[in-house]
Amino acid sequence: MSPRWRFFELLLRYDVRRPAHALAQYLQYRSLFRRAGISLAGCEVSRGVNIILVLDRQRQVVCRCALNAMGSAGIHNNHRFLGRAGPLRVPRSLALHDLGAATLGVETLIAGNSLNAHTVSDAQGAAVIGELVPFYRTNVCVQRFEFGSWIDRYDFLLPYFPTPWVRRIGQLKKAMLPRSAGGTHDVSNAWIHGDLTYRNVLQQDGRSAFIDFDRSEMSFPEFDVLLFYVDLMTHRTAEVTYEAFFDHLLALAAGRLAIRELDAFYKTAPEFALNRAVAGDIALLLLFRMLIFVLHSRRSREKLPLALLEKVLDEIA
Repeated sequence: MSPRWRFFELLLRYDVRRPAHALAQYLQYRSLFRRAGISLAGCEVSRGVNIILVLDRQRQVVCRCALNAMGSAGIHNNHRFLGRAGPLRVPRSLALHDLGAATLGVETLIAGNSLNAHTVSDAQGAAVIGELVPFYRTNVCVQRFEFGSWIDRYDFLLPYFPTPWVRRIGQLKKAMLPRSAGGTHDVSNAWIHGDLTYRNVLQQDGRSAFIDFDRSEMSFPEFDVLLFYVDLMTHRTAEVTYEAFFDHLLALAAGRLAIRELDAFYKTAPEFALNRAVAGDIALLLLFRMLIFVLHSRRSREKLPLALLEKVLDEIA
């Protein structure tokens, strides 16, 4: 199958009930590709979370193409992060275009070797986090923190969810409030990667390169540290499933699991040690945040989203 037909097939498969919309979106992307000087011939085309990825190895560029409004928001977020990455080794943003239902982001293809969850050493993991610390320091700020208002930050995604999901999310938020520390606290925040897993880190010449910043935000850098190690832990188990991933996050939120690398992070970046006072709240928020983003990547007709919501709600409530 040619890359052009593969691209159209992915649009049609996503919007199978609206073939005319998929065709219109395809024509919009053809226009944007021409504007960006991209030819699909010879490219590798694959499906991502709410996006289609187009890899042009000849020109050494990656194109991100939104399937929906959530994908478009993520592409814009990724573009903003690349413009403020400072000392980090990241792709260079080349273009960002919107046309109708189409959003196209173009960035350089960054070289490097993928990490293997089973072979990442303690030293490698510490080096990955250590390379992020100078970036965190360039934009650290102290904010007032209150759990109830913080958890509402992800309400912007609720309009994209079906009513049964939204109802369970509301129940979960209410169940989490009594588990929080309560009151208001000063905390140290910074711009974070937001989806720091070993799959979004490349290694070359002893340095790390970082990719995929769709979920970046001004928040707790602990989210990056904890997610990196919980994700590694999950992918080192015999069966890699969302259920196993959330078992680890639930254990972290309940205090049954400790990520010792967090202490090393605070020694390296003492300006964030202020956040130790709300360590339990951070673990709860990470659980909630990852649940929201996993739902954001699933379709309403799937059984997994409600199963995960019920699983988390049953343990928290």
